[in-house]
Amino acid sequence: MVVVLAAGVPAGAEPKPGVEPKAVERTVAPGESFDVDKVVQTPTILPKPDVVLLVDTTDSMIDAIDNVKSKIVDIVGAVHDAQTEAHFAVASYRDETDGPELFKVHQTLTGDTGKVTAAVEGLSTGGGDDEDEGWINALVEVAGFDYRDDGSPVVVLIGDAPSHDPSNGHSYDEAENALQDIGARVVGVDVQTELASGLDALDQATHLVTATSGQLLNPSPEQVSAAILSGLQQLDVTVTPDVLACDPALSVSFDAQEVTVPSGDTAEFVETVEVAGDAADGATLECEVRFMLGGAPGGPDFVQHITVHVLEDEPPVVTVEDKTVEATGPDGAVIDYPAEATDDLDGELVPVCAPPPGSVFPIGDTKVTCTAEDSGGNVGQDTATMRVVDTTAPTATCEPAGNPAGNPPKSNNPDGFYVLGGKDLVDPDVQLYIRDTGDPAVNFGPYPSGTTIKLTQAPGAEPEVKPGTGDVNYKVRLRGDARIIAVDAADNVSTAAVCHVPPKP
Repeated sequence: MVVVLAAGVPAGAEPKPGVEPKAVERTVAPGESFDVDKVVQTPTILPKPDVVLLVDTTDSMIDAIDNVKSKIVDIVGAVHDAQTEAHFAVASYRDETDGPELFKVHQTLTGDTGKVTAAVEGLSTGGGDDEDEGWINALVEVAGFDYRDDGSPVVVLIGDAPSHDPSNGHSYDEAENALQDIGARVVGVDVQTELASGLDALDQATHLVTATSGQLLNPSPEQVSAAILSGLQQLDVTVTPDVLACDPALSVSFDAQEVTVPSGDTAEFVETVEVAGDAADGATLECEVRFMLGGAPGGPDFVQHITVHVLEDEPPVVTVEDKTVEATGPDGAVIDYPAEATDDLDGELVPVCAPPPGSVFPIGDTKVTCTAEDSGGNVGQDTATMRVVDTTAPTATCEPAGNPAGNPPKSNNPDGFYVLGGKDLVDPDVQLYIRDTGDPAVNFGPYPSGTTIKLTQAPGAEPEVKPGTGDVNYKVRLRGDARIIAVDAADNVSTAAVCHVPPKP
């Protein structure tokens, strides 16, 4: 990987490294599972970095080394700000013709920043009779340093020329294998000078950083210190979930075994937490998961705690109440009844009812069944009776009718012709009855609505009904006036409508 070096790193608050959410708490039924979106914010610099500054100290590197000397305090300080457990070592290399300067350790790995600064400030240049140097040999040497078991080895190779291969009897392949064996990353700083062809002139540096998941930068001498810090901040890091401990009835899995991102970026996982089907009702289950960075623990901020409360295997509680309404027509009435369901697992649920609320219910009793199912497959049910009644009385009418001879009805209807009528919200065929104000025993009928009668009065005679002729259906003789009563199919009785007997001529 070749990185173009920017002039500086943008200022701004760095996101806090760690896993989110760190704590997960859910209530789940036995046999159920749930997913959690996990976001791991990686640190800008690998955790517990063991950084080896491996510097070409031949004469062509004098300006680059001066730049590092002037900025070493800033470099070390920035790394320590990001990773307080950072260790540094300082070593140099030249060529085989330079004797003991071929490879030299100026400071072994230490967390003492003062010693590191002093070692860098003590670097001096010299030698380098031909262009190629001996950094392959130097890499084999630094691979043998005493790195921490849980550290992140990083070799910062700073130079302006390729290496002899072999170098002091060591081949490139030997150096690459040695670095891979310790899990080291190589940051190649290919310093652009006028006196050498470059660290990567033979593509050695490109192969090396690719093989070690490192990166290659190409700074000018005055940018070397910035390149060192930039290179340490842009290394790929592999994030691996590691389930530390789980209750036997709880299991945790991930959609990916590992995710590799540039350090400082986020790695995203989908975590699936599953409760065993035989988990004890009401139990509290726990699990701890850590997220490894490059195979090393990331620290407490990268540890997640999962708590699962196991629900008792209870069905939802469904509630629907009986309801009685008045019929609004022959088909019955619309009933928009309420129904509710609650569940320990899912909270409020929407029950499914048959017939559903808002249906037209016929007159009489109709059974309603409402059912709700929770996410655990538990089913709850309740029933109710929707009753539609007809208690609304019909209406009766007695309207004067024209004389069949063609005479329209006059005031006070002297001819005694009437049309009997009846209406009801529900029953289209109400029954009409004729009663006598002069004789409570009289109750003639039933007759349909629209019946036409000729009414006469004979107080001393027996009340009677005879068939009429023509447009007159019946001739009615009463002792008093006629009281017309309408009765519907539900036996609701109307208020009487009175047909007055015509006055004597």
